[in-house]
Amino acid sequence: MNIVTFLISQLNQKHEDLLKEIWEDGDLSAVEDTLIEIILDEIPDEESSEILKHLNELMEEKEDVELEFYYPEETVEDVIVLDIERLNEKKHEYLKELFHFPDYYGENLDSLYECLSEGNDKKIVVTNLEAIDDFSLKVLSVMEDVAEEYRNISLNYDYDELLDEE
Repeated sequence: MNIVTFLISQLNQKHEDLLKEIWEDGDLSAVEDTLIEIILDEIPDEESSEILKHLNELMEEKEDVELEFYYPEETVEDVIVLDIERLNEKKHEYLKELFHFPDYYGENLDSLYECLSEGNDKKIVVTNLEAIDDFSLKVLSVMEDVAEEYRNISLNYDYDELLDEE
């Protein structure tokens, strides 16, 4: 199943245009077998409320599309937004701060793997993928390894960037 994560503060006209295009063409194949996660990190404004309405309609039309809502009180500790630009700038200092790693964090990829594998379940939403470089690519690779082996983290890539890849 594909997982698409929307942060309510980042719902914008680009999402609305995509949804209109899907409905007008009648082609819903792009969103088959998909879990759409909505993280309500702020109160939806009029524009994002309209988008949420369209997403609900999609879920009702397609049996294999699920819509899940997460609220700040449920997810503040569980959802982590990993900004690739900040990762490139601050490297391990940013990771230590973002994940609240202990003082013994060794600021290397082996230590990153160890600390992530020991941690609680986390949903990581990766943003600003266009800024990816060698270091951030290695960090994402370590995270994917931990996600695959320990299943205590899940990686989700920002929806705007997923659209650019299609």
